[in-house]
Amino acid sequence: MKFLVALLFVSIQFSSFASDGFSAIDTMINSGNYSKAKQELNTVLAKTPQEFEALWRLSRLQVFEADELKDDAKKEAGYQLAFQTADLAIKANPTQAAGFLR
Repeated sequence: MKFLVALLFVSIQFSSFASDGFSAIDTMINSGNYSKAKQELNTVLAKTPQEFEALWRLSRLQVFEADELKDDAKKEAGYQLAFQTADLAIKANPTQAAGFLR
């Protein structure tokens, strides 16, 4: 019983983050505050490494960061990192289209 209560508490906590936290992260990304958004996404992924919503957003953010680089080699490395992160998102939830956006 204690396990079920703990699991319910974790689920409620996460669903609260999912509704508010990801929209806040989306706002950060859309406004160009990539470092804060990345910090928030990495916090989520430290707790739940296969969290689809965090992975596809991180991939998108990595593309935006790579777009801003001047050095072509660094830009390519950034795109490769974004591609790898997108692959993790697809593996976490292959039925969601957002994971396929690169």
